Amino acid sequence: MRLLRVGAVGSERCCVELDDGRVLEVGNAVGDFDVSFFEREGINELRSVDAGSDGRVRQVESGTQRIGPPITRPGEIICIGLNYRDHARESGRGLPSKPVVFVKWHIGFQRGVMVASRSQLGFPA
Repeated sequence: MRLLRVGAVGSERCCVELDDGRVLEVGNAVGDFDVSFFEREGINELRSVDAGSDGRVRQVESGTQRIGPPITRPGEIICIGLNYRDHARESGRGLPSKPVVFVKWHIGFQRGVMVASRSQLGFPA
C-alpha cells in the first residue's frame, strides 16, 4: 500500500494505491494524512478499508491526475545529505565516511515547500 494525494495543488484528495494497482480515495474514511493520522496509527485503519464498503471509500482513476506529496503538515523531515558523488563534489567536499543526516523541523516549512516528484516548483512573483 502506498499513500498518495491525488489532484490539483490545493485540491488533493487522500488516496492509497493498493498492491493490485487500484487507487482508493480514503479521506472521508480516515481523514487527512497529517501528524494526528500517524499518532493515532491511522495506517491500521487503512488496512481495513475497501472500495464501496460503506460509501466513504471509492475507487478513483489516477493515471492522468497529478500525484502530490502524501503527507500534509509533517512535523519533521529526516534528510540525508551528500548522498551523491556529484553533490559532494559540487559542494567542495569529499565523500563522507558516514551518511550526513539532518532534520528539517515544521517551523522551517513554508506553504508549498513539499513537492512531489516530477512536479513544477512555483516561485512567488
